[in-house]
Amino acid sequence: MLMFAHIAHIGIRYIVTGAVTIAAALLVFFAIVSELPQQLESTPLLQIQVQPSIGSAEQAAKPANQDLSSPFSDGSVEHTALSFRDDVDVEVLQGNEPCQTATKALLETFMNTLDPQDPGPLLVGGIGDSGTRGAQQLLSKIGVDMGHFRFPGIPDSVFFTYDSLLYMSEFDVQTCEDGNARRLVKTRHVYGKAIQVAHTVGYSRDQVDNDVWLRGMQLVLNMTIEMQHLARHDVVHDPEILPALLFGFKHPRTSLMLPIFKAALGRQFKFVHILRDGRDVANGSNQQMFNGLCQMYFGRTCRRSLKDRLVFWATMNVDVAHWAATHLHENQYHVLRTEDLIDSHLPCFKSLAVFVGVNDAIFEERVTPSFVHDNFHSHAYSYSGRKWTHEQSVKFTEAAAAIPVVRQAMQLFGYDLRPDQPWSRLNSCTELSADFRALAAEADPFNPPL
Repeated sequence: MLMFAHIAHIGIRYIVTGAVTIAAALLVFFAIVSELPQQLESTPLLQIQVQPSIGSAEQAAKPANQDLSSPFSDGSVEHTALSFRDDVDVEVLQGNEPCQTATKALLETFMNTLDPQDPGPLLVGGIGDSGTRGAQQLLSKIGVDMGHFRFPGIPDSVFFTYDSLLYMSEFDVQTCEDGNARRLVKTRHVYGKAIQVAHTVGYSRDQVDNDVWLRGMQLVLNMTIEMQHLARHDVVHDPEILPALLFGFKHPRTSLMLPIFKAALGRQFKFVHILRDGRDVANGSNQQMFNGLCQMYFGRTCRRSLKDRLVFWATMNVDVAHWAATHLHENQYHVLRTEDLIDSHLPCFKSLAVFVGVNDAIFEERVTPSFVHDNFHSHAYSYSGRKWTHEQSVKFTEAAAAIPVVRQAMQLFGYDLRPDQPWSRLNSCTELSADFRALAAEADPFNPPL
């Protein structure tokens, strides 16, 4: 009897211990998952610390015939002979404050590790639910390393994202505030402060605190150096197949960091602006950018109404397009409508490959009819108003046509607002690209024509 009681006691103890362990594991699991819907903008997924020394002249992988002379070797800040550096914001680096010195060191590392003939990172952005995932899949298919998308320790069956983990990560940067402290900084800490004071995605250094600007430059340089390092290890680069090492960041909110990318990288990055019909976006389920940014962007309370969502979509997209058209070079900015990919217009697929620098042979070999069908055309039901009833479609069109800034955006991006027409487009992707830059440069997102 005593032996039976002893065995029973041991069994109960193991059962209780197992139950407690399982309960604790479930608590941790649900705590993690509860944070994921915030699109991980508020959680530190990775804490990357890229020290300037990793790209020093002794350690960096230097392309042949590259001029590695430092523009800061004599303590001054000057433009170098390389054209891509002409647009780097060197004026903010005048001085020897710790944050300036740290930014100079990272800039030197960037120039020592990336071939000046390479295009640099490719940014894929827009507004949430615009279709950046499709562009990412196409770019990965044709040889662009778009980074890693899995969360450390979390299986794909629990959560998976096509947004760049590196873009959402924290980076250790040097400040010139709080006793020259170092801080872990994410992109939202930079664009959030900038947009809050400037109320535009086209903010300038004159509108943003210098310390925030320099933190942003350090973050972008750290991110680019790390992604270039990862890309070299992810793929074996064959220059006979692809002329340059191609890598990038896919996240809708890359569009909010464009002035910082230009300040840090000059001409050595490219931006793909992904568009989708504002009527679909404003009525879709993914309203995270609207919910998180609308009030900050406009400096007023935003209601979760169809009108306010349409205004946000139109104003921000025109704002991005106007800034890019007036501040980036022609070979740095490309606009692409998701609907053109969904409807399987191959010239639109090819236009992205040409912009990136992928040759025809690679494109034709990899972008097969089955790839286009499985990743784009099979999703046609969700685009161009196909998922709405006739009454809903008419209602959304009438609402969009009644708002000047939305009419301007729909016209600029080639979406048809005529009430007697289905949700068609006014032009092909090639026709859109031909005139888009000039039209976007003239567009005013905050004073649209009535």
